[in-house]
Amino acid sequence: MALNSIKEGDLWFYAALRDNEYYSSAIFSFENCDIGLFLSILLFFIYKNSDLTNDKKENLLLFVNEKSKGFNSFDTTWSKSFGYMLNRTKIDSNFISRLLDVYKLIDVGTYDYLLSHDINSAKEFNEEFIINISLEIFLSGYYYNFYNLDIFNETLNRLSEEYEDSVLNVISQKWLDSSGKLIKLDSRFDFLKFYNLTCFSDFEHTELGKEFEQVLFQFLNNKRKIELKKKTSGKNDITKIKEHLISSLRKQIHRLPHFKEKLEESYCSKDYHFPINLEIEPAESESNIDFLSSHLKEEIKRLIKNKVNELIKRKEIQEESLTDLSIKPFLDFGATNQTCEYSDVEGISEKVRNALMKIENDNNGLIPTGVFYKEGFLEFCVDINQEKSFVRFLDDNEVNRIIDESYKIVNGAYFYNEYSNDDTKGILLNRQELFDIIKKKRIFIVVYFKLKLKIDETKYLAYSLSKRK
Repeated sequence: MALNSIKEGDLWFYAALRDNEYYSSAIFSFENCDIGLFLSILLFFIYKNSDLTNDKKENLLLFVNEKSKGFNSFDTTWSKSFGYMLNRTKIDSNFISRLLDVYKLIDVGTYDYLLSHDINSAKEFNEEFIINISLEIFLSGYYYNFYNLDIFNETLNRLSEEYEDSVLNVISQKWLDSSGKLIKLDSRFDFLKFYNLTCFSDFEHTELGKEFEQVLFQFLNNKRKIELKKKTSGKNDITKIKEHLISSLRKQIHRLPHFKEKLEESYCSKDYHFPINLEIEPAESESNIDFLSSHLKEEIKRLIKNKVNELIKRKEIQEESLTDLSIKPFLDFGATNQTCEYSDVEGISEKVRNALMKIENDNNGLIPTGVFYKEGFLEFCVDINQEKSFVRFLDDNEVNRIIDESYKIVNGAYFYNEYSNDDTKGILLNRQELFDIIKKKRIFIVVYFKLKLKIDETKYLAYSLSKRK
């Protein structure tokens, strides 16, 4: 009922709850205060996030401060009832969980469905929105006689796994920066202000702010340490990693065009090796190795492309781009594939352009630009030396060098982030903790292989453009 009415700015259901004939603040009574809090959060969300007209939003604001019309109302308002509730109710260690339980009384998809017709950001009415507000409500207890850091600590540590991730996300995205300091937000305490409740100014620099910051940081960092230890509790099997890597790399190379199992004659035959320093978790070793082998395949493709570019002979054309005349020998050649760039063919007519488009464009990444070729132009073989290739853990000196060169110190600890593109996921570790993580996860890989490559000079024509002098 509340959802169906309030999304359009209709306050009849809220008014009916406020104007209860028994007593007007019943919705904030001891047995109902969780419902009262939740409905207050919903009302605030509608005010902040809906597409309601300014008049309807103004009505929401007026309603919060409008006197009750109930028989025993004593001229109270929704806002005052909220404040009375905070004064007389002790927030216990199940506070956040109970609010989220109320939220989940309705299927989460139902909120999206009921709110989305009028609210662009309907999906933002979620667990994290409610958690963020609940932290504001807890802090308001400093003025309403229920602020207790020990209780709050217990609240955080008693969270079920169902809600823990959402709380961690809120803390890391809305409250603490990557160094563990409180984030200053202009919107902080907007919920409390909406209900005319006493709140803080310059909260980040108050003693209370510093205490709260420390509690949030310790909870966040400790939980992430536990999660990290679980993920690194296994052991990387070096032998299996090497076998899987070479097997995966061989399969990927064998699927490349122009690959041959054996190549007796070749224009070049040379040994190469690729060293790679990789961080890998035991539980994810296979997927990480598949990703690594794909990366190695791309490196080998670049190597082949560069080598082909060294070996082919090009006809130099002194033009800004190909013309009908300069491209004619290449079209007459009867190539099955070509690697022209769009900018190279700006000077040709529509007729010639159509003829060019009938030649298949090669995008496999092995052939450099400006080449017209027939089947059999290129053959290559990559022979991986499994015996010579190796995988090993880093030694102590290598680990210490990585720590000194790659990790910054924040508040006397090392900032470690396994998700390099998201600082909100980082944690602070002492040197020994960081050393142990790197020692378990970081491995050094060297893949040795021989590349053989053969080009048939009768099966290609290539050009290069140069500006007229």
